[in-house]
Amino acid sequence: MKLQSKLLIGIFLVIGIFSASQNSIYSQTTQEEEKKVELLNHKVESGENSDKFIGQVHNMVNKNVEYVTIIATFYDETGEMIGSQSTYAKPSNLKSNMTAPFEMFLDDDISNNIASYDVTITWRYPGESEKYSNIYD
Repeated sequence: MKLQSKLLIGIFLVIGIFSASQNSIYSQTTQEEEKKVELLNHKVESGENSDKFIGQVHNMVNKNVEYVTIIATFYDETGEMIGSQSTYAKPSNLKSNMTAPFEMFLDDDISNNIASYDVTITWRYPGESEKYSNIYD
């Protein structure tokens, strides 16, 4: 009987320690995920030679980020994808709390048929290969 009690207590201790450490890790991850490279403003602007998609991004992360890429996916009136294009923020490496513009010249097939678009922003931390991203509908 004593052995079973000790085993049960041991199991509950392990589960308790594991649960506490998981909650701590989850909290840290959640706080980090809230900090991101944000899309501040954006629009499709008509030009003489071609239309362009322009806007600004802002680094809300407490670290420098690099290779900030803006990917726009365009849809027609039926919701069918008509194209996707990407560009880098200028500059593409942003210090914490820095804002940068972007500009993307659009193909005629896209600019003549745009009804809506989604924007994805990707970046990575210096020295890392993992990419992070935000999606804006």
